[in-house]
Amino acid sequence: QIVVRDNGTLVLDNSIIDSNFVLRIYLFDNGSLILSSSTLKANVVLIIDDNSMAHMEESFVLGDLQAPASSSADLVAINTTFSRAWSYFGGTSTAALTGCSINGVPAVSPKDSAVVTLYSWIVASVYDGTGMHKIPGAYVEARSFVDQTVYASGLTDDTGVWRFRALSDVVTASGHGAVVSGYYELNATHWFQGDRYDSDVNKVAQIAYSPDVSLVRSDAAIRLDISSALPDVDPPFFVSNDEPLRGSNVTLSTVINNIGVVTAYDILIRFEDTSSAGKVLIRDYTIEELPALSNVTVSVVWVAAYPLGTHNLSVSVDPLDQIPELNEDNNLNYTTVNVLGVPDLMVTASDISVDPSSPIRDKMASISVNVRNIGDNAISAFNVSFYDNGTLIGKREISNLPTGQFGVASISWTPSFAGLHTVIVVVDEESIIVESNEVNNEASRSVTVRDYPDLVASAVRFSVNNQAVSSVFVNTLVTVTVDVYNIGESTADQYSVAFRLNGDEIIGVVSAGSLAPGTMASVSTTWTAALVEGEGLYQDYTITAEVNPASNGTVIHYPEMDDPVNGNNVASQVLEVVDNRPDMAASNGRVQYAGQNITSATIGQRVFVLFDLRNIGIIDGTSIKVSVSLVNETIDMLLFTQTVNVEAGDSMPYNVSYVVNVTSGDYIFVVDVDAGSDADQTDNVLEIDLAVVVPSPLININLGNKYDYAPGTSIFVQGTVTQSGSNAPLAGQTVKVRIVDGQGFPLSSEYTATTNANGQFTSWVLVPSDQEGAQKLQVTIDTIEGEFTDDVNINIIAPFAPETIPIWVYLLIVVIVIAVIAIFSLYLYRVGLGRMVECGNCGALIPESSRHCPKCGVEFESDTAKCSECGAWIPSKAESCPECGAKFMTEPLEAGQAPGYIEAMRKQYDEYIEAFRGQAKAALGSKYSEEKFMDWLQTEPNYLPFEEWLRKEEMGRRSGVFPCPACGTLNPRDSKICNRCGTVFDQQGRSEAPKVEERKSPFRRIVRRTGEPKDAPKEQTPEAPAEEPKPDEGEDKPQ
Repeated sequence: QIVVRDNGTLVLDNSIIDSNFVLRIYLFDNGSLILSSSTLKANVVLIIDDNSMAHMEESFVLGDLQAPASSSADLVAINTTFSRAWSYFGGTSTAALTGCSINGVPAVSPKDSAVVTLYSWIVASVYDGTGMHKIPGAYVEARSFVDQTVYASGLTDDTGVWRFRALSDVVTASGHGAVVSGYYELNATHWFQGDRYDSDVNKVAQIAYSPDVSLVRSDAAIRLDISSALPDVDPPFFVSNDEPLRGSNVTLSTVINNIGVVTAYDILIRFEDTSSAGKVLIRDYTIEELPALSNVTVSVVWVAAYPLGTHNLSVSVDPLDQIPELNEDNNLNYTTVNVLGVPDLMVTASDISVDPSSPIRDKMASISVNVRNIGDNAISAFNVSFYDNGTLIGKREISNLPTGQFGVASISWTPSFAGLHTVIVVVDEESIIVESNEVNNEASRSVTVRDYPDLVASAVRFSVNNQAVSSVFVNTLVTVTVDVYNIGESTADQYSVAFRLNGDEIIGVVSAGSLAPGTMASVSTTWTAALVEGEGLYQDYTITAEVNPASNGTVIHYPEMDDPVNGNNVASQVLEVVDNRPDMAASNGRVQYAGQNITSATIGQRVFVLFDLRNIGIIDGTSIKVSVSLVNETIDMLLFTQTVNVEAGDSMPYNVSYVVNVTSGDYIFVVDVDAGSDADQTDNVLEIDLAVVVPSPLININLGNKYDYAPGTSIFVQGTVTQSGSNAPLAGQTVKVRIVDGQGFPLSSEYTATTNANGQFTSWVLVPSDQEGAQKLQVTIDTIEGEFTDDVNINIIAPFAPETIPIWVYLLIVVIVIAVIAIFSLYLYRVGLGRMVECGNCGALIPESSRHCPKCGVEFESDTAKCSECGAWIPSKAESCPECGAKFMTEPLEAGQAPGYIEAMRKQYDEYIEAFRGQAKAALGSKYSEEKFMDWLQTEPNYLPFEEWLRKEEMGRRSGVFPCPACGTLNPRDSKICNRCGTVFDQQGRSEAPKVEERKSPFRRIVRRTGEPKDAPKEQTPEAPAEEPKPDEGEDKPQ
């Protein structure tokens, strides 16, 4: 959401606000919103509450607008479109809508005491009597159509149009139309020299509001015609010479007077020559606009032509009669001239042209002249002389000029100063050609030579992302812009602008192209704001823009009017650069042991590196990488690293533990703080000295006050290793333990251990045989600085001799062991394996006397069993079922009696399961595993556990199948061969199974009936049935 409050103002100019989710803009507590040519998208909800204000012009509001009951806001909208009706506009809010559109019916429905005032634009155009042109300055009056009171009045603008805002309606919660409005009667008056010219008829503009349709902007356009306001054009006519020589130029002039009351437009002036040769159009000239009581002089040059003699020259105004006038009879005038035939060379000012028309000082220009032969004969070669303010520029020759033709002479000219120059052209200055008139052989033309350009630098300014700034953060890309004005007289071509930092360092040179006189261009470059380390968080930089700098190897100075001073070519501005980076500092570094500062330690000693990490910058530091390393000339070992966030002004203490594991020498703990972009990196590294000295271990051996050991036993050795003098524990040191004799000769293997953080170690040593007597237990500390040894005295005592025990004791022990084994085996046979039955819950074979199943835990009812043929519950000792007559095995099976029935059915069940396995692989894809398959199998509606599947198979056998006598597989009763092993059955008919010898079926199972378990186990995920183990040869195992 966006909240504007506390006299805050949100300004959106040519902007779009959009969101993927609902975005609310809240205005309250004198908050203001100004929309100019902007759009609020459909997910944006504008809420104006309290005494807020919203001003919109030429904008689009595609989402909702709300003014709650607590609102006293003011809404002003001009030429703005709302894509939906406001969901709630209440309280004491007011809305003034001018030229707006609202897509809703009704368009507005204020609540509470809210008021919506609707205005529309009325555009009145006043036309003169031609019906084609509007009259500027006409007075227009709008009156209420109901009571004829004047609502508004004004004058048409330069285009002849007057636009004003008119009230359409006032809408409140009680409805609309309380104020009569929406209909206005308009009339116009044109005043000219005290005379009044009124519009032909009054026109009515209708802008009434209807709540039954959507509000759509529709400006009322009213045309008011004043047919009595017409122009009147009168053309007097003059010629410069009424007896011109043939080929000479005759100026025809007329003064076009508009003696009408309104401006005349698009006036066609036609000059014609009528002679014995017929009528010839001299020229058509159009006056675009001629106000009333004004005039304009129109002149054209007519070249006196054949035939010699009388020519009727005429001028006519509006010859096509397209302009209605007060008087149409004064539009024609004429005069006659007599054309004479004599030889003559003539040049006029209009024949002289300069390219460019306004030359530039010290730049080459060209002067050309058209020399005419207005005589009756061709003229041989003659010279044309060119002068600049009386100084000869040069001469050019025209070799031949036929009668009635003109020749062209051109010369190059480089004016040396700026200002007014008079270019003079003299034809036949040497008077080689005899002419009747020498006066027309010279002509001049004034030419203004422009000076150099004069470039001015002004208004250096800074922006970031098109937003003006005077202060930026470091590393921000800043756009530096300077306005360059050309107050000189000519165009500056390919000038450059150099941007400097603090008057010295160049941060950009821009080639700016050309700049015409009297124009301005903005020239920009970019600079990444930087800071000088250690000069503070806020630094001011002066950025200077120099326009058209002095020539060097990069730029070329363009000549200027104010060279060489160029005092107006430089402008500058100060930009503040703020260091918004964190400033991390590591300080207060020290090494401690046992809470005391130290400068030295030894190998294996645990020390602590302490330091403080501070953020002295103005913003939070994130992802700060802190590391501690141990370095000298040969190693650089990382001990600790961490990434942290540190808020501005915060400090973090560090305590890094380190067990010394390097050789003796001088080392430095280097604390490195990597903040990425840091305001001052000079305090990011902290160094702490540490001297590692050669160890002097003190070895304390502890055998638990036991020093006598028998051969073959183990000695438990423990102890501590500390530094002599400081008693600092030496951690991580290799400890070697062995038994030696008095001369230090090893008697046992060497055992190793490592000291822990407290310098403690433990180990075992095997006491050797045949080494009885006083020996030593030796402990050696193996450090990178060398070995350090200590020992303790022990005694190895001869072991006890077994031959001292009498032989009858050994015989007694053997007899007792045999008796125990025999009794236990008999018990297992009689109790555990005497009579086996099947658990009715899980199918496990268990002793008949069991009161609960050792596999599934279910408790049994006593003396009952379940017939495996019909499922009836019968006495457990029954030899046949009283329900279905099935006979049961009541004695253990003899070897070879059960021909693998269960095994055969297990194999068939495996094939049944295998069919599901293919479906599971297709369903699970790459996620397939045996565990996943078993989980998937439980979800299949056709899956049956082994016992249910077997029971279903046996029921099917009774209902229409029979077992194969060879493999036991169930086959349909009309089968001729076994569908598993291929055994051929006796052909006894399709509906009769092969007869087998009646006997006690080894396939009948006594199933113990289960009782309600006291604490039933939770249901477990079924697993694929495993094959029942085959009975060993000669073993009795009931089924």
